[in-house]
Amino acid sequence: MKFAALSYEEKSSIENIHFLSAIPTKKGASGMSLFPKIVEDFKRLKNRLVMFSAKDNKNVLVASPLLWIEADTSCHSELCGLRAPTSMYPCCKCYVRLQRSMPNLKSSSYYTGRHTARTKAHYLTAASTSGRGSTIPDVSSTGNALTASDLCFAIRATDALLELQSFDPSIDTPVEALHNILLGVAKYLVNDLVKVVLKKNPNQMARLSKALKDYENSQGMSRKFTRELRHYGSFLGRYYKVLLQILPAILVTEFANDSILSLITPSFVRLGCLCSLVFVRAVRFGTALHYETKKDEQFNKHIREHLMHINRLNTSRDICLKFAKQSAMKHIIDGGSWVSKDKMREKYGNSTAEFLKENFNDNVKNILFGRSRDFADNNDTDDIIAKALCDNTFAVFMLKESRDQHVRSFIGKVSSLRVEYYRVESSPHAQVNNYLLAQRVSNDASTPLNQLKIVCKLDMHTEFNHKLVMNLSKFGSYWFFVSLFSNRQY
Repeated sequence: MKFAALSYEEKSSIENIHFLSAIPTKKGASGMSLFPKIVEDFKRLKNRLVMFSAKDNKNVLVASPLLWIEADTSCHSELCGLRAPTSMYPCCKCYVRLQRSMPNLKSSSYYTGRHTARTKAHYLTAASTSGRGSTIPDVSSTGNALTASDLCFAIRATDALLELQSFDPSIDTPVEALHNILLGVAKYLVNDLVKVVLKKNPNQMARLSKALKDYENSQGMSRKFTRELRHYGSFLGRYYKVLLQILPAILVTEFANDSILSLITPSFVRLGCLCSLVFVRAVRFGTALHYETKKDEQFNKHIREHLMHINRLNTSRDICLKFAKQSAMKHIIDGGSWVSKDKMREKYGNSTAEFLKENFNDNVKNILFGRSRDFADNNDTDDIIAKALCDNTFAVFMLKESRDQHVRSFIGKVSSLRVEYYRVESSPHAQVNNYLLAQRVSNDASTPLNQLKIVCKLDMHTEFNHKLVMNLSKFGSYWFFVSLFSNRQY
């Protein structure tokens, strides 16, 4: 659980994500079994509770409604009381109907267009009968009456959530990028590429594997793809995240005239363009809500670290105890108080403060406060320090100090603490396949690196027709150049 009123950076910090509970999947119990009790607590919070504030040293009134629930697609279906995402009506927001067979497949406009929306009233109607037999009005396009069961309402364990006035399952279950893009469309395309397209073409498979191996030398990518394509069945989200940035550039250059890969290449190009926009700082594209799950997934590594130090006999209990102790320590060190056995409010004393001051090292942070590793941003879209750039790194630069109010940025390559100038070119093939071309301006044109500031790091590892390819599928690159072209700065 985290607090929505915090900034995006604060919400993404390990200190502000709170572990609530874990439950062993025994005797029919699951995480959904906790919802009735959790809903009771949320009701109390919504109606305001008196709590003691250590900062104000007095009791304050606290109200905290539930705003949304982040989860993967299958868990969202379960939270909304729907059948699995492979059912006929899988969406928790609308009534789009899927097809089981290829014959008479509807056009793409059917699947990309708008459909009748699921509403909270529909969820309440479905929950009103035990067998999901109530009729949902104004849903079917054929005019036939459909029951809640027909529309894939099934699971009853989460009906308690509907008692919360602030929670609407059709709105407060936001779609997130990790499971819908990386572990959804991207996974499907990569699997199809390896299992179907390249299965009977070992030569192309060997060429593609060699190109991916060579891409490990790219200075433009902080994360490298070090796996073998044939092991696609065990890929995690982070592997697809790298593949979607480098595969489009490889396919449109190394396999530009390959008839075998010509059908699937445009799909990777379009998906690479989409991801270059999605995986940028969320403030550019609306609320951070839709892009936070990739941060929340990183919380799993802190759970795994605790599992390394227990006997695995009762993992749920041991993890809960570990996080509970860490939460208590954070509360005390932050100036929080507690009620003693004598019913007196107490705080830590001078001896405790002096001990922590003398011994507050990394081991103490790790053991008592869970600060072993913080969350990382691996998109290469944040500020980059010039000192972090090594030779043969390409980036967009600007002069640090200039009297000209309209200083133009330029493409450059770092070489021996100087930056060489490159000019941007394009071609019909480049425009269709989401890349730009670049060439050295002059052998003598360069500027000292310490006089420049970095605007955007670039991936220019591949070549095409004896020119460097500027890979716009790299996260953040497409958005950066689209904005510049719209302002006619290039």
